[in-house]
Amino acid sequence: MAKLSDHSLLISPKLADYGTVCYRDEINRDAVAMKLNMYAYLFFKDTVLFSCHRQMCEESERVKEMLNGGRPFHPSFITLLGLHRNSGLEDFKIATMFEWHLMARLLHKGFMVHLIKDKKKENEQIKKLSEWQEKNPVTREELFKLTDFRDCDEKERNILPYVLHQTLNFENTLMKPAYKAELGLPDDLIEFINCYRQARNSIHFPGSIVDVMVQEFIHTYTKGDILKTLVDFVNFEIVDMNKRILSQYPEKKFSVDFDLRPLEVATWK
Repeated sequence: MAKLSDHSLLISPKLADYGTVCYRDEINRDAVAMKLNMYAYLFFKDTVLFSCHRQMCEESERVKEMLNGGRPFHPSFITLLGLHRNSGLEDFKIATMFEWHLMARLLHKGFMVHLIKDKKKENEQIKKLSEWQEKNPVTREELFKLTDFRDCDEKERNILPYVLHQTLNFENTLMKPAYKAELGLPDDLIEFINCYRQARNSIHFPGSIVDVMVQEFIHTYTKGDILKTLVDFVNFEIVDMNKRILSQYPEKKFSVDFDLRPLEVATWK
């Protein structure tokens, strides 16, 4: 098997990983976990809810003033508010932020976040491990008792047999008791995250009763302040996790992009 000359493959987030390099050793595992968190962080920053908070507050205030004064207002005055409230893209970004972070948590703890499967259906042990993975997290060590990296001359790189590019099912990660236990998050927070998973799914057919129920739970859980709840999650879970990982490698020069800064909600008055 070809051997990496050093651990530089994932030191920079700009370098592509080949899906399975995160199972090569601890430093690559943790680099990919931080990379997932970095993407989650950037995805949330790109939401209208966060990036346009000040403008939305100003628009909301203008609408209130017009209504209180008995004046009509044009829909163009609430462009950002409408975009945030009616765009499934917002739910997609927030749900994906959660999904990437949950994978980072599991990966950092040494679990497989890619699906295990024997496409040729020749290995009975892999088949059993694949079935087990549907309800239970599988450790790297469990898989490596059955396989290991191998040379692949055609692709000029190593491959890890039986590991697909497809990652864990988001719903299974949230709802299966064994996965929930390893995530280590409160049940109400898990339910909150699951609401965004369902909201993301409704992008295919918006306006269902499930969508209404999801939005009601989100409003209740956040006590009406969705932005603060999400920013707190980013800061206390995503940002803090990357800082803890970086502190474990004081001699390694990871990309500065992995050292995430806590977010602040923009004030508008």
